[in-house]
Amino acid sequence: RPATLEDWQRALAAGGDPVAGARVFFSPRQACATCHTLHGRGGKIGPDLSGLGQSATRAQIAHSILRPSD
Repeated sequence: RPATLEDWQRALAAGGDPVAGARVFFSPRQACATCHTLHGRGGKIGPDLSGLGQSATRAQIAHSILRPSD
């Protein structure tokens, strides 16, 4: 598991696994879907993330997840 934001960005540059990502997003441990919606599933407290990949880069998304207060 990458330790820093920069390590995460390097790891994400190679691509991803959408199925594994959905598994993490909807897992009770991570609880992303408690607040956020993804393709019609999830909570309504936070923003709907369904189209996020169209408006933000992987680096921007990683930054938002790892440093949400920035």
